[in-house]
Amino acid sequence: MKMDKRQHTFSHSAFLNSKDRSFILWRLTRTPEQDEYWQNYIRSHPEEQQEFDEAIAACDQIRINERTFADTDVLYRSICEHLAAADRRRRRLRIYRAAGVAACLVVLLSATLYLYFAHDRSLNPVREEIVGQIQPDEDILLIAGNKTVQLQENTQLQLSNGHITCTDSARKASKMVIAGGKTNRIVVPYGKRTFVTLADGSRVWINSGTEMEFPGTFAGGERHIRVDGEIYIDVARSARHPFIVHTPKLDVTVHGTCFNLSAYAGEGNSSVVLVRGKVSVRAANGSSVEMKPNEMASLNGGRLAKQHVDPELYTSWVNGIFIFDNTPIAQVLNRVSKYYNVSFDARAAALSGKHVTGKLLLSGNIDDVLTSISLLTSTHYTRSGNTVRLTDKQ
Repeated sequence: MKMDKRQHTFSHSAFLNSKDRSFILWRLTRTPEQDEYWQNYIRSHPEEQQEFDEAIAACDQIRINERTFADTDVLYRSICEHLAAADRRRRRLRIYRAAGVAACLVVLLSATLYLYFAHDRSLNPVREEIVGQIQPDEDILLIAGNKTVQLQENTQLQLSNGHITCTDSARKASKMVIAGGKTNRIVVPYGKRTFVTLADGSRVWINSGTEMEFPGTFAGGERHIRVDGEIYIDVARSARHPFIVHTPKLDVTVHGTCFNLSAYAGEGNSSVVLVRGKVSVRAANGSSVEMKPNEMASLNGGRLAKQHVDPELYTSWVNGIFIFDNTPIAQVLNRVSKYYNVSFDARAAALSGKHVTGKLLLSGNIDDVLTSISLLTSTHYTRSGNTVRLTDKQ
């Protein structure tokens, strides 16, 4: 952020209400440049030290889950609306103080989310409410031969020398023997994720609602795995041993590369997003494309197409973040439903006029995430037991 080098004199609590939002942005993002600017400012205006300290306290006393947030235009508009309402009820001095606290509160309550939304009301009218049900928790299952093992979320699996080593989040490890020539299967339910290092050293991040079949060892000239769902994979390079990922609708052939694959059997669209290397994608109908980094190949309605994309939009889930770019709210909820195992009703499509852009940090609390989405889409979030509701305010 480029700071304005002009030195302005701030009256009491006007730090919180400056038109360029520089003070609030400083308390939210705390870049070195911003720190230097405000340190220089208060050194030049020692008579404002008390007001300066009070403004800092107003921002910093409201912290949600000790996370950092960024300002957005839509949040600023919300602050302005709050100021206008307060102007009709309070004296001017209290307006500024309330506005400053409200500004921090609105931003911080976004609970790991900074984004804006576009809302086109010229489209079909939306329904009043989206209802979701939080589904019962399920375990990750590892099926190796005639053995079935229940695993905790984020358990890491390592295949080596005819064994699978399972290391849980507490770093407690256990081993089980597997037959090298037999196929093993891991089932990751909605709401869970895990990580597997295959026998050749290839690393696989497995997303919610995914099944993957893999051998104990790779024998012969080719390496094969099967996937129904979504994975992010970093394939160990071996020019003599092509790596092939089979899905219900397409196959991906690589030598050594890193890409995201989304191919749920129950969904109409399948896609491959290439981060680095080179892959070829072949659909069941025989059509194929060669891919370069920063490209996405998608199969929809039997048609295989390729386009340039920002890979981070599709791979950020590995790092516990969803990134949206003018994404319809229905697609946002579809991704959230998988990640947190929440089943939303079909009426989510009725909110197609609302779009979201920005980053959503995926905390362990579904309430934080849905509250964040509701704040930025003019909906009201409530929860009763395992039933969640997003109600349109407009």
